[in-house]
This record gives sequence, C-alpha cells and structure tokens, in this order.
Amino acid sequence: MGFGEWVATQLLEAVPHRHVVLSVPRRLRPHFRRNRERLPKLARTASR
Repeated sequence: MGFGEWVATQLLEAVPHRHVVLSVPRRLRPHFRRNRERLPKLARTASR
C-alpha cells in the first residue's frame, strides 16, 4: 500500500467535502485581483 492510499484509507475521515488551499504566484495575483470572475475556473483547473 502506497503512502497516499494509506492516508486515504486509514487516516482521513469519510466526509462529503474537502478543503483545498491554492497558492497563486505573486506575478499572477494582480491579474486575478482585477478579474475575480476567473478564480472559479482557476480552482477547477487546479483540482484536476
């Protein structure tokens, strides 16, 4: 059993949600600050 599989089966609780933190590189932050409607697409792309 690999570490990731062990974490998923033995350590994590079975919950209907997950909390994910996404860091945006400093050079891209002004772009997303001005275009906040693009944040959901960024989050969807990052979750793949």
